[in-house]
Amino acid sequence: MKVIIALLLIILSHEDERIAGLCIDIAKHSNANFSDQSIHLAKSLKSIPAAFFARIRDFAIQKELYTDIILSMVKILSLHDFYTKEHSQKVADLSSAIAQKMDLSEKEVDATYWTGLLHDIGKIFIPDPILNKKASLTDHEFELIKKHPY
Repeated sequence: MKVIIALLLIILSHEDERIAGLCIDIAKHSNANFSDQSIHLAKSLKSIPAAFFARIRDFAIQKELYTDIILSMVKILSLHDFYTKEHSQKVADLSSAIAQKMDLSEKEVDATYWTGLLHDIGKIFIPDPILNKKASLTDHEFELIKKHPY
């Protein structure tokens, strides 16, 4: 049995809810003690849950923002070229299905989906009369269309 001469208990909480406790003790035979600096350092650990949950919240907001930006870009493109919207959605769905069949990670499947959705986004910079032209394209127009990935 270990004899304890000092005990420091730190309760980690977030929004008045206890998450965990951290217990640091000093055994009798160690001849150590808690310095003011070690107590201050231990107390600073109390801020970990707040920082952790703030980072999770910030990540969720950032991901939502990225999603909104990408979907807005796709909507802008669909106003510019209706065919591309349907095509991009099909490419995104097919690409992510292939990525799943390849047993890629969820993160890679997700990235593949968004990449497929945006693969034609450069068409926003192609003038409408060229992009939606029903007749054959001139050589110059075709060269311009081929530059959309850049």
